[in-house]
Amino acid sequence: MNFLKNTYTDKSVNEKTFKGISNWDELEKKAIEKSKEESTNNSFYLNNEWYTRVVGDDLKKFKNSATKTTYKNSTEYGDLQLFLDVAKELGIKVNLILQPLQGYWADYIGVSHDEINDYYKRIKKIAKENGANLIDYSKNSYEKYFFKDATHLGRLGLLRMQEDLLKYND
Repeated sequence: MNFLKNTYTDKSVNEKTFKGISNWDELEKKAIEKSKEESTNNSFYLNNEWYTRVVGDDLKKFKNSATKTTYKNSTEYGDLQLFLDVAKELGIKVNLILQPLQGYWADYIGVSHDEINDYYKRIKKIAKENGANLIDYSKNSYEKYFFKDATHLGRLGLLRMQEDLLKYND
C-alpha cells in the first residue's frame, strides 16, 4: 500500500458539517405518508413498483426460496476489511452502516434468523475491531416503510441514515 502514501487525498470531507435541518420529526412523518401511498399492493410494506416488477403474480414461488442462504463465509467480509485497512492508512474516519434485511420479506423467503443474527454480529465485530463508527439499523428490520424493496432502504430508512450521518459528523 505504499502507493497510497504518495497519493494526494482530500481530507476535508471529514471536516464538513451541516446545520440546515431541525425538523426531522416532520420529515419522518412525510416519508412515512409517502411510503404508505407507494406500498399498497402487498403485505410486506414494499414499494408497489418493485413488488409488481419482481414479484407480480408469482408470490408463491418465493415462499421459502432462501432457506439455504448463508452469510458465514462471504468474500465481502474480506473486501470490507481491505477497505477499512486502506481508510485507516489514509487517516479517514469511517462510518459503517449495518444494513438489515427486510424482516417481513426475509421471513417469507425463509432466511434463517440465526444466519441473519450471525451477519449482524460479524459486522458489529468488524466495526469494533477497526474503530469504525457503526450506525446500526439491525433493530429496524421490521419497521414499516424503512425499506423500498427487499434489500434497499426506502424513504424512511434513507432519511434516518442522513440524520445519523450528519449527527456523527458534527
